[in-house]
Amino acid sequence: EQTKTGLTNQYGCDSTAKYVLTTVNPPVISVSNQNVCIGGTVQLTGSPVGGTWSGDYISASGLFNASGLAAGVYTVTYTFSNGVCTASKDVQVTVEACVTNCTYTQGYYGNTGGIACTPAGPKTTTQLITESLANMPNGILYLGVSARSFTATNAASIIRILPGGGSANRLPNGNHTPSSSSILKGGKINNVLLSQTIALALNTYMTGSTLGGFSLVAGGGSSNKFLVTVAKKGGDCSSVSTAVPAECTFKPVYCSDGVTISGYTTTYNPYKSWSISAKVINALPGNKTVLDLLNLASAALGGTLPAGVSYSDIANAAMVINEAFDGCRIFVGFASTSSVSGYCTAPTGSACPAIVTSSRYNGTNRSVVTLAEVKEPSITTFPNPFKEQLNFRFVSPVSGKATLELYTIHGQRIAIVFDGNVTAGLQQAVQFTNNANVNGMLIYKLHVGGKVLTGKVQTIE
Repeated sequence: EQTKTGLTNQYGCDSTAKYVLTTVNPPVISVSNQNVCIGGTVQLTGSPVGGTWSGDYISASGLFNASGLAAGVYTVTYTFSNGVCTASKDVQVTVEACVTNCTYTQGYYGNTGGIACTPAGPKTTTQLITESLANMPNGILYLGVSARSFTATNAASIIRILPGGGSANRLPNGNHTPSSSSILKGGKINNVLLSQTIALALNTYMTGSTLGGFSLVAGGGSSNKFLVTVAKKGGDCSSVSTAVPAECTFKPVYCSDGVTISGYTTTYNPYKSWSISAKVINALPGNKTVLDLLNLASAALGGTLPAGVSYSDIANAAMVINEAFDGCRIFVGFASTSSVSGYCTAPTGSACPAIVTSSRYNGTNRSVVTLAEVKEPSITTFPNPFKEQLNFRFVSPVSGKATLELYTIHGQRIAIVFDGNVTAGLQQAVQFTNNANVNGMLIYKLHVGGKVLTGKVQTIE
């Protein structure tokens, strides 16, 4: 209980008052960092319950969506208020390139000397097929129904008849093996539905793979009919378990001065998209998984087709899965369009300097180059996220001193990237090399022309 003196009541007399002062402690927030695979989602929770989440790629309720994100560390914030005090705390979500699905095309399965990367390690073609067969029910590849079936029991016979071609159709009457002439042409399968379904079965039952449980509707697949994957960085099988998406590469486009970069063109885009037939997806039961697609294809070979679905529709859907994860490509997400240009964001260029021509100088015509007026400082970074090297391009409206520094999100300075004089209107190019292997979100600060420009960049492991 407290006493307040020096008060005046309604009659103008001196007065005192007593009151009770209640102190409220700020809320103590408890959160934990999370990991999620590219293309997946993770539900974040905070304590006390009842707060809200904010930041990129996260809903207010705490659902973090990694669809379309590159591998790296992303920071979001949990905020809670007890009605008097408000507190916040950051959480780091590590988006990982998880590779549990490696597929190969029917062309690969017809290559006797192939070496495949798999979740269980490198395998020869024969080893891969032999192990997949062993993982199938009763150790046998069986497609179709009793009256129209295809059966294979060893790797050599499958390698011999792939890749296949021809039109998509049901099997002829009877029980067929890789030696049945009625399904072959020139020694190869003459039914693309059969050859794609064989490859899909071998991929689905690959040792260590989770492909069979992959849903074609999870993460928006029911409305977005384009499956997007990205090639993994590096070509050896040792990188499968710790795969990193391959990076987009760009070529600079220079202005006529030969120095200023006006923009960039994409020279390599590791992302690809595949169209999935909505008719096929709608015909699948339950969670609409790849295993459901395999069963649908097997039934179609036996002569059973869902209404409105053709044999070609099913063969194409099987081909999509066989190619989308080919060589352990990494799942990114489902998209509404086929364009993958948005996954490669080129750095921003600078305005080209103006070129003017003087009238006459000492009786001789000469060209004079004048830099265009720059009214505000600007800075661009690329690539972002980056692994080893980060490029900066900045320009100042005035000549003089400029300093570019790099900090951690906790305020620790890790580098002075540039410290020197610059010329007004002339772009400055500098590079930071992450020799100390600093990870996570970084903050850059550019002091130039009496102003400070800041921004964020993200490292990837």
